[in-house]
Amino acid sequence: MKELKLILILFIFNSTFLCSQNKKHATNINKILVPLSKASKLKDSTLFHSNYIRLVSLAKKSNDQYLYACLLDKKGVYLYYLGLYKEAITYYDSAINIAVLNSFDSSLIGFYMNRGAINYSVQNFTEALKNYKQSESLMLKIKSPNIGGLLANISLLYREIGDIPNAKSYLNRSIPFIKAAKDTLGYAIALNNLGLIYKDEKNHKSADSIYKLGYEYTKRYKLDKYFSDVTFNLIINLLNLRQFTEAIGYELELLEHLKKYNDPAFEKLLLQTIAKTYMDLDKMKEAMKYIELFEKIGVTDETIDKDEQVMLLNAAEIYFKLNDYKKAAKTYKKYYDMNDANSSSSDLYNVNQLTHSYEKIQDSIRNAKELEIAQLELTHSQETSEYKLQLQRILLLSSLVVLIGIIVFALLLYKSNKLKEKTNIEISIQKKLLSEKNNEITDSIRYAKNIQTSLLPSNHILKKTLNDYFLLYLPKDIVSGDFYWTKEITINEVLIGVADCTGHGVPGAILSALSIQLLNEITEKHYEPSEILKELNLKLKSQLQFQSEHYSRDGLDICLCKYNKVTGQVIFSGANRNLWIFNKGGFIKELKATKAGIAGHTENHQVFEQHSEIYEKDTFFILSTDGYADQFGGDLNKKITTKEFKKFISEKSNKNLNVIGEYIKEKYLTWKKNSDQIDDVCVIGFKII
Repeated sequence: MKELKLILILFIFNSTFLCSQNKKHATNINKILVPLSKASKLKDSTLFHSNYIRLVSLAKKSNDQYLYACLLDKKGVYLYYLGLYKEAITYYDSAINIAVLNSFDSSLIGFYMNRGAINYSVQNFTEALKNYKQSESLMLKIKSPNIGGLLANISLLYREIGDIPNAKSYLNRSIPFIKAAKDTLGYAIALNNLGLIYKDEKNHKSADSIYKLGYEYTKRYKLDKYFSDVTFNLIINLLNLRQFTEAIGYELELLEHLKKYNDPAFEKLLLQTIAKTYMDLDKMKEAMKYIELFEKIGVTDETIDKDEQVMLLNAAEIYFKLNDYKKAAKTYKKYYDMNDANSSSSDLYNVNQLTHSYEKIQDSIRNAKELEIAQLELTHSQETSEYKLQLQRILLLSSLVVLIGIIVFALLLYKSNKLKEKTNIEISIQKKLLSEKNNEITDSIRYAKNIQTSLLPSNHILKKTLNDYFLLYLPKDIVSGDFYWTKEITINEVLIGVADCTGHGVPGAILSALSIQLLNEITEKHYEPSEILKELNLKLKSQLQFQSEHYSRDGLDICLCKYNKVTGQVIFSGANRNLWIFNKGGFIKELKATKAGIAGHTENHQVFEQHSEIYEKDTFFILSTDGYADQFGGDLNKKITTKEFKKFISEKSNKNLNVIGEYIKEKYLTWKKNSDQIDDVCVIGFKII
């Protein structure tokens, strides 16, 4: 039987914890942060970012560390509402660092609690528990009245990891604080959760007491939603105690309560529970009444479909007990029609049900026969001929019942086999259609590969623009989200870029095609790598409609160089992708990219740092996406890592670039072996000659 789950007392703080050093200042800041809270709940990016940028500027000008920490908190809340949990965590890490450095202990409580809530959302229970414990320690230190909800959440986390004693301990600790805060809703939730913990301990009597307390409490304070939850859990606990008569009373009261709300899934669940309870009380007519009510409610939900199958089996059992075999067979037929790939086991279940029912009939006949014989022996011992005749009639009736049973079994099994045959034919047809559709899609993707290949520089163009180079390009799928790009500015100057778009396969390929087009347009007017990246950020965000209601958060990382073949000058600018520099002796240095991607969450005014230097002959440069270094494999099934990648290149740095390219390709394939390729791979090397 189902039960309702534990309820989390989960909330995102809105900077309600004030800095103990200056409460007036903190109160004023909370007022100016109100638009950010509103924008987060509405998921309004325009409203949020316009206010956020303005307030960040104010915090920097005034060097207000408290305001800056609160803004990081708000950005974390905003990202949480968008479902961007990983990014939200990074903002909370920054907020926590500032709060620790400046001893903002009260604010730190909220930051840790919010970080714990986000970790809970992604089921990282260990880290969430650590954050909550950090917040608990600070709350105890300042004797915060808000500790009740936190202790309840810690209890919930302990139950998630199976530590029931600690879950019970923390929940019991939370209840006095929740009551003291006059939090009626929190107290109702805590009672429900405590009942479930007693249930985990198989202590159904204690659970019964707690649930009844919760029932009375939610009823008194008219907490309608939680009245439904607590009452249903009380019912399930009474059924576990086999107190069916008492359970029926609560069930009928809850059914009347649910009529006020439009919750057909809950109502169907309760109707099924009532019908089963009446069956346990052997009141088949009442059970049938609620089965019929159950069937009238339509809910399109996978769980409800399974409940309907259970209800059909219960209905069939009731029909048998009411001696209505025709309806029983019809109900089983309906059950067969609803069943799926598990029909074989379901058939066996139905046959067992039929066998069980007929065995009961035969048992009744045998009992009647034995009683009849005893009566004949006591009162009619002289009438042996009449006794023999009666015995023959009883035996004949038994034989007829068994024969009817066999015929019903045979009919049901025959229909079942026919249904299976029909289903198998339909499955075969669907498989064929699916195969044809897959072939069509694959052909379309292969054609898309031809289009993508035509957008990439050919080997002839690479040879012309770079002179001495190598290229390693290994898409994960037929098409790729990684791309390489070159353009000749003058007879001596060329641009070279390697980029990694969000995703791989078809989505990545579409974004790469758009990015190549934009690069070609931008470099008609702009030739400096930093300016090109700035324009690419603006134009790609515009193309992906970042200001619209349904904007995309896709983007790319890129390593971009301008190379003068006469002077040996290389100008580099990167968005999250660094440039590596080698000579015959091995690795020289790494030029760092700006830690911001193109588009995505990057602001419109983002500036990309630029490096410029003249290099000696035989110096060569590596531009790469992250697909190579992130590949799993080797004896321990670990990543190659950036360190090992550089080592592979250094081992052959005294060779020409073709040899280096073939060597790192061989190393990659040897490392990967039979492991799946996890991402696109794109690496280009070019040399000063």
